[in-house]
Amino acid sequence: MGLRERIQNIKIIDHHVHAVDPFYWMGPVGVYPFAEFNAKLPEPTPFTTIRRREMLFTAYREIYDFPYTDLTPDNLQKLDDLYQKSLEGDAEGKIFMKAMDKAGIESALQMCLSEPILPPGLDPKRFARAQMVDGFLIPLDNSGIGETTRVKQFVKMVEVYPNIMRKQMNPQSFDDYLNMVSVTLENLVAEGVVALKMNHAYWRDIAIDVADKKEAEDVYNKKDTTPARYKILQDYIMRHMIAKAAVLELPIHIHTGALGIAQPMELSNAARFDAFLWLPDIRKAQVILLHGSYPYCREAGFMVSRKGDVPNLYLDLSMMIYSIPGSPEANVGIIRDWLQAGLAERIVYGSDTTNVINVFIAAAIIREALYLALQGMIDDGCIDETQAFTMAEMILRENAKKLYKNKV
Repeated sequence: MGLRERIQNIKIIDHHVHAVDPFYWMGPVGVYPFAEFNAKLPEPTPFTTIRRREMLFTAYREIYDFPYTDLTPDNLQKLDDLYQKSLEGDAEGKIFMKAMDKAGIESALQMCLSEPILPPGLDPKRFARAQMVDGFLIPLDNSGIGETTRVKQFVKMVEVYPNIMRKQMNPQSFDDYLNMVSVTLENLVAEGVVALKMNHAYWRDIAIDVADKKEAEDVYNKKDTTPARYKILQDYIMRHMIAKAAVLELPIHIHTGALGIAQPMELSNAARFDAFLWLPDIRKAQVILLHGSYPYCREAGFMVSRKGDVPNLYLDLSMMIYSIPGSPEANVGIIRDWLQAGLAERIVYGSDTTNVINVFIAAAIIREALYLALQGMIDDGCIDETQAFTMAEMILRENAKKLYKNKV
């Protein structure tokens, strides 16, 4: 069996998915901000690459039993009908797991947006949970955050879980609030949640400055939401939260890079987050740089390469695999750059998609991209096939098992 076939047979752990994502949005927010992207299944265009087109039709056939090899005005409606039927009741969760089966995905880490619960139809034996917590950064009036509807929707969503905790614990002072954050993280661990998710780069600058507690407390007490002052409070709470996560050995996913962003891409460059990671109480935190900070992949790779200095950073491949650059060949250079920097133990695979077709395609793309990158390194005399397969296993499953202590 050759390297390509061996990689095809690896059972993937997808460490970052949003299965049945609208389940989390519709109650708290009342609208799904990505509806236009998921109104129907992805379709090939006249400029879709041959390989991606083949993947799309394989996915249509394997997941939806779509019998055609091309799309026409007549059968396009049939495809849409099959898709709409898959959304009824708990069928969406079941079809998501069917897509996982067809893609060779053993288990996944579900991003829980409003509460740490799984949507209906998902098998809890195959899904661990990560909880989004960046709403704890903004405990004041947030009506002034965001200049677009989508950003305001994000803010409204991230407020949901902290508001639930505030009603339960009723913090009266700033110290009470910080204690509430700490207790919440402890409770999440006790409930079996295995990671945290930070999406703050969707609604503010990713950079975190060192903030003085007295000044942060003054902002909290005065309920001062002027942008510069509110950021001081947010930055202090962020440090408190990640330092607590480090003590709990709870990995933190940080959205980085321009993928899916709603503001100037420089504000989500992982390098802007770098100085924060050097703080003594933060250095032990297990931080995953989501999306490889694309297009700032070299900066992110260099950050992760400094193992002796900031030893707990990881690179994540989610979204960049199926979105931008979005093809096996386009990802080869990025992956090989990271592998030749000795980062095989620090790369984890995720899809970060809600769409079942993209779950399937992302898995197919990463398998082929890994093969092309690793085979190229073999051909150039950098590694042998045994080393290549070991690297592929690390990226597709073993690194996630180690990072999440075999809970995913």
